[in-house]
Amino acid sequence: MRTTTRSLICGLALAGPFAPAAAAGTPVLMPSDTVQDRAIGLLKANLEDLKDWFNRSSQFSKAFADGAKYYCDICPKREPRDVADYLYQVRSLFPDGFQFEYYIEKDRIEHQGYDLSEHDFRIPFYKTLPVVTKEGVVTNKAERVDLVALIHMDYRKGYFRITGVEWDKPPASNMLMLELSPAFALGRLKMDDVPGLEEAKTSGQLYRLGVQYYFHPGKGTNRGNVWLKVGLMAGLRRTGLRSEGLTYEQSGLVLSGLAPQTVPDDAEHRITVQQRVTEVEENVSSVAVEVPIGISKRWSLSRRLDFSMELQLGVGQEVWRKVNGSYVMDQVGTRHTMTFQNGQVVDVMNVSGDELLVYNAAPAAVVDASGERIEFFSQRTSLLDDLESKKKAYYLVGLNPSLFIRGLDENIKYNVGLRFDLVSTHKEETAAPVDHRYFLDDADTTRPSLTALTNSPFQFFAGLSFAVIL
Repeated sequence: MRTTTRSLICGLALAGPFAPAAAAGTPVLMPSDTVQDRAIGLLKANLEDLKDWFNRSSQFSKAFADGAKYYCDICPKREPRDVADYLYQVRSLFPDGFQFEYYIEKDRIEHQGYDLSEHDFRIPFYKTLPVVTKEGVVTNKAERVDLVALIHMDYRKGYFRITGVEWDKPPASNMLMLELSPAFALGRLKMDDVPGLEEAKTSGQLYRLGVQYYFHPGKGTNRGNVWLKVGLMAGLRRTGLRSEGLTYEQSGLVLSGLAPQTVPDDAEHRITVQQRVTEVEENVSSVAVEVPIGISKRWSLSRRLDFSMELQLGVGQEVWRKVNGSYVMDQVGTRHTMTFQNGQVVDVMNVSGDELLVYNAAPAAVVDASGERIEFFSQRTSLLDDLESKKKAYYLVGLNPSLFIRGLDENIKYNVGLRFDLVSTHKEETAAPVDHRYFLDDADTTRPSLTALTNSPFQFFAGLSFAVIL
């Protein structure tokens, strides 16, 4: 309320012996009253007149200024009506008297004083009245309708009138909502620490389902329309990686054994080994429990819509995680050379003597100087399905613009919006550098998944949110 000390003094002064005469039927302002008390008294008297319209319809009508409109809270089509038209509707629907309850929200009253004697008030109040169907039938159900009375008071002219009764959007209350939120990753994960996968294509989806509780921690009406939120959500996250291929090469490996037995053993043998990995595909799915918290500010756009801007923080803990994927691999030997004691270097040729020998199929194999056996093969498919990926926690920060939608009873029913979230990535450390050995040792289930080797700290998601009040 914006009533000033000056206004209160004015009210007390004008209530003295020099006060102008009050209009008929208007409560007289006593020295202990204030200007606001008189405005509230005028509204209360008018509401009581409305209840007993059969005997006091004339007093009800006289309290309004010429041309005043009354929001028809009992009409099938709710809209402002002339006061006489509104009273006619009341008489038609409630011939034995209009029984309703009302409550004046004093902490939301707005006051504007132009000088010491002229004042305007906006007094919010609500009625609890019978529900009237679209067919004009009065039911036993009750509903709340929020209204605001506009009152003008001019003490010099002795003028105290209600200039209108308007619909007032009911203040939002604490509420529990069920929310579904699908989102998709924008951009790609950086794979700069995995040679050959720097240009790999990545994707991501994040689906959430759960409850969100919006509340105002303070007492009284939330006039600033600032809300806090806490929730409990289940999150399904999917991360994918695709790569057409990558190649590794080890040049000039010294061999301790011979490849084909026809090659003489009185020279130092060297060979180049290549690994070609193609059709790399990995999908990682996880289910997590999330606890989001947030703060939001709302603005009224219309009778049915409120715009909200929300900042959200959250933490999630994975409770299930699964890796699926595969790749195709070739390991071939090329540039097999012999170096003799006189320094002569000879390429190992095939039987025809005109092409270099290439080892690309089992049982062809060589043994390097360390004693490691290197087998050659082509088009070998390996699976990533059995990797023992660790379950970890993740964090998120988001910005969520949305619209709160009110139902026919003018209370919030739905929320529809956009989501923009930064979600921390699932990262795992590996002791050895990631190279051809990661793909060769396909029996090692302790290897991290490929997407867990990303050097991106966050993944950016954009999506939608849909919520309904519970």
